[in-house]
Amino acid sequence: MTDKTRMIACAVAMMLSTLGQAVAQQSTPPMSDEEQALEALLSEADVFYKKSYVEGSQRWEFKIAYSEAGETTMMAIFLRQIGTWGNGDPINIVYCWTRLTSEQPGPAAIKLVASLNDRLAMGNLSATEYGVFANMGIPMKGLTAPALDLALWQLHHNAIGVKGELDKMK
Repeated sequence: MTDKTRMIACAVAMMLSTLGQAVAQQSTPPMSDEEQALEALLSEADVFYKKSYVEGSQRWEFKIAYSEAGETTMMAIFLRQIGTWGNGDPINIVYCWTRLTSEQPGPAAIKLVASLNDRLAMGNLSATEYGVFANMGIPMKGLTAPALDLALWQLHHNAIGVKGELDKMK
């Protein structure tokens, strides 16, 4: 292969790479105004996050590492529309969740999760065949950065507390 052929091959490869990136960017829809507002709240709350578009779910999602006092909880956050207000505006909920265990819980763990669920100030726990999860839904309308940070803090503490209780059972 001559130098000229190599240069042409390199140029073609670069053009194809650029074209592939452009096509990928075109297939990802822009964020909605509500999703942009959620991202602004996360930035204002000084939360470390990474955003990505989830193709299968067709939504933007934010992965969060919430840390406090040496404990870190990995969370996922996205907007979920659950209906409409009387004026026709969508009711958007900021849905936050984290997986506490990845193994299927046994009967004792399910009973513990049900018991702990009744004592949570905010949020919900669920025990499924895929593990134990902590989650929370927060109305987006009127949400402020301090309120979002408080909700994430509560979910983080729910996760730490439940993990501790589940670890005691082992």
